[in-house]
Amino acid sequence: MGNIHSGSQNDPQNRKTNREGEVASARPVIPIGYAGVATLIALLIVVLNQYASVPWPVSVAVIAILYAPLFFLWFRPPPRLGETKRVTAPLGFLGGVSASRETELALRKSEDRFRKLIEHAPEAVVVYDLERGHLVVVNRAAEFLFKLPASELHARDPVRDLSPQFQPNGRESGEMAGELIQRAIQGETPVFEWTHIDGDGNPILCEVRLLAFELDDRPALRGSVIDIRERKRIEKELQDLAVDLEIRVRARTIELEQLNEDLKAFAFTVSHDLRAPLRAVCGFADALAEDFGDRLGDSGNECISDIQDAANRMDTMISDLLIYSRLGYSDLRLRVVGLDAVVNEAMEALRAEIQSSEAIVNVRSPLPTVIGDHATLVDVFYNLIGNAIKFVAKDRQPIVNVYGESLTADNAAPTRVRIWVDDNGIGVNEAYCERIFRVFSRLHGVERYPGTGIGLAIVARACEKLNGSCGMEPQQDEGSRFWIELPLGA
Repeated sequence: MGNIHSGSQNDPQNRKTNREGEVASARPVIPIGYAGVATLIALLIVVLNQYASVPWPVSVAVIAILYAPLFFLWFRPPPRLGETKRVTAPLGFLGGVSASRETELALRKSEDRFRKLIEHAPEAVVVYDLERGHLVVVNRAAEFLFKLPASELHARDPVRDLSPQFQPNGRESGEMAGELIQRAIQGETPVFEWTHIDGDGNPILCEVRLLAFELDDRPALRGSVIDIRERKRIEKELQDLAVDLEIRVRARTIELEQLNEDLKAFAFTVSHDLRAPLRAVCGFADALAEDFGDRLGDSGNECISDIQDAANRMDTMISDLLIYSRLGYSDLRLRVVGLDAVVNEAMEALRAEIQSSEAIVNVRSPLPTVIGDHATLVDVFYNLIGNAIKFVAKDRQPIVNVYGESLTADNAAPTRVRIWVDDNGIGVNEAYCERIFRVFSRLHGVERYPGTGIGLAIVARACEKLNGSCGMEPQQDEGSRFWIELPLGA
């Protein structure tokens, strides 16, 4: 391959000068072989005329026929130049010589670009001559990958010399390579994993891409080879982590299932075994008040009343704890629920409290439908409305407003709803907005505002089980604004 000097060739002025020089000397070089043969034949005819009496007209005719092409080539007019200084008249085989030279230069440039692309490719690239049976092109990345110089790689067969006898899938390397090469020859571009061996005898797990093409009119294969050992190592670590995580999740699931069973057993114990002594305490207190109330005096009767109140509070606390624990282990069947019916049922359960406090509860119907569980939502609104009635100054009539709104994002169709429960009660300081949703969290003594401290914890856990959320907007001394957010029902 000759070197291509691009300086004079690419300069327009030089090209112009070269073209004009070609035209100026456009006399063809007479083929020496043809002229010599013609001259020998002419001399032979002269000799025959002298010694064999061949007629002169015949001799002259033969000589004219032999030399006519030479006279035509030499004495024809030179080619003409058009306005663009390009040759407009044919140059005979001279034009063919010029075109052949340009074609050769173009081929050299194309081959040079091809070799540069391969040489500077980031992955290892080799070209395999299928007829000669060895590598004819090897780039630097391939030398680095196989730990061999190009001179040694050219002398080695990529399957026989640079691969183990068997691939990791158990197939024989030669047989598998034959199938892949055949696929490439048929027009496919197979991509596959292959194990090679470097110059030190170490295995190299690679990803190979084959492409069939012609190199100097001979069938060849270009192979792009990528070292994937690091990628496979990371994939193996991820798989191991996934397996380990699955084992841990399974163990944790078993542990949680056991905890749920223990919680169910505890709830059963609380419901039956702990309530039985409470019922006995209440029974004895009632009997004591009935049989000996007149003898105990005011102080004794007040003690009996305190015993009864404490037993009732304990019973209510047990009931709330059972509700809270049941939300932890029970599987709720979610369905479309109308909130109007839910709020009405909760208000019916609070009828006594509403009447005794003379509370006003305004419900802006119709309330939206949601995806949830009816009984669980009744517990939620029972606690929200009950708290709104309970935590009000003694000289103020409780007023509660219940209403809903749809939530939209980026002008899309609403998928969730928010239900508000407003009151005119004592309000909550902003510092306690999260604390009040914890179990047994109270901001005021039971003597001032009765309750178990579990109601809002039930609301929070119920919303979590219903794929929702809850919260409040603090308004110290101006009432409270509690809200729950749930998926919109169809």
